[in-house]
Amino acid sequence: MTQRRDSDALAELMDLAPTCLELAGADWNRREMDAVSLVPVLNGSTEPLRPVQRSELHNCTMLFDGRYKWIRSYNDTNELYDLETDPQELVRTLEKDYRSYMRQKPRYYAQPSVLPDEVFLDTFIGEKSLEWLNEHDNTGAPWHLTVSFAGPHNPWDPPKEDYDAVGDTLWPDPIPNDMEGKPAWIRRRAAQQTGGMTQADLQQVKRCYAGSVRVIDRWIGKLLDWLETSGHKDDTVVIFCADHGELLGDHGLLEKSCMYEGCLRIPLLVHLPGMTQRRDSDALAELMDLAP
Repeated sequence: MTQRRDSDALAELMDLAPTCLELAGADWNRREMDAVSLVPVLNGSTEPLRPVQRSELHNCTMLFDGRYKWIRSYNDTNELYDLETDPQELVRTLEKDYRSYMRQKPRYYAQPSVLPDEVFLDTFIGEKSLEWLNEHDNTGAPWHLTVSFAGPHNPWDPPKEDYDAVGDTLWPDPIPNDMEGKPAWIRRRAAQQTGGMTQADLQQVKRCYAGSVRVIDRWIGKLLDWLETSGHKDDTVVIFCADHGELLGDHGLLEKSCMYEGCLRIPLLVHLPGMTQRRDSDALAELMDLAP
């Protein structure tokens, strides 16, 4: 052999035994060994060794045909991965993590994402937004781009890098509420969302929330940098807003869906071409006002 040959053949470790026997000139019986020789692959053959690769480990079984991987776990759960569209096998990982949060864990559960930063949802949204801007920059036509980041939203699961960067900041205590005179549905929701939650649990929620904000802040910075370097800063209207707020433990509640200020008050920042100084306003604005 004088040159390197790479192969995607579905080889298994047990194939080494008949391979060594064939290379040594010895006879071997495939039926008895349940393996195949790799000698044809070593000689440059591109013919498939086997249609499906089968592996077993600790009561788990895997079948793999080169693209699709099926796994049956010890608890009889089934997983199917398409390695052509999901090469890192992350879709099922994310699904399992989310289902566990929705069905088994308390509502205040917060931990770094099971996904690496490069495939985190808001990273993906930021990257695709920059790609779109670069693709349309040379068309000469007016454009409008809505960049709708998913976070910061429960489940609070920022990338590990941003979670670590936030560190052990001590966040302010929530607005207390003894639920005196509150409707029954508010008392039930508070019990469901924060019942049993400790101060440490709430600090963890806020740390993860801040980590999620950090991701969005980074990508907004990159988008604004693009406007600067592309020469569009002075001919582009920039609007930053959110669809709702987040209670983060205020009044014994999490998330939204009630009329406390933490749910209703959201940022609305507008920069117009030619604007040179900041102007603050207490006007009673609503998101639907952006259309006209």
